[in-house]
Amino acid sequence: MASEAALGAVRAEAYRIPTDAPEADGTFAWTATTLVVVEAEAGGRTGLGYTYSDAGAAGLASGALAAAGSPPTPTGRCGTSCRAGYSGTPADG
Repeated sequence: MASEAALGAVRAEAYRIPTDAPEADGTFAWTATTLVVVEAEAGGRTGLGYTYSDAGAAGLASGALAAAGSPPTPTGRCGTSCRAGYSGTPADG
């Protein structure tokens, strides 16, 4: 079993991408989509991930996730560490 590498540098950016025209789903309307891209280093490797979310997710990744310093594979432990510093974040379930 390989040892788990500690999480190293975490870089995150949010990109606001305007839509061609206003869009709506019947409950909400929007004129742009936000793409959040995260690069995380551990064990000499760099991983890349992305999501469509609020720009605040970039701050969460580069702040709380980076500070957690946990190995990147146990997502439950990293999620718990991230939520610990943020009130109003829904709990599991």
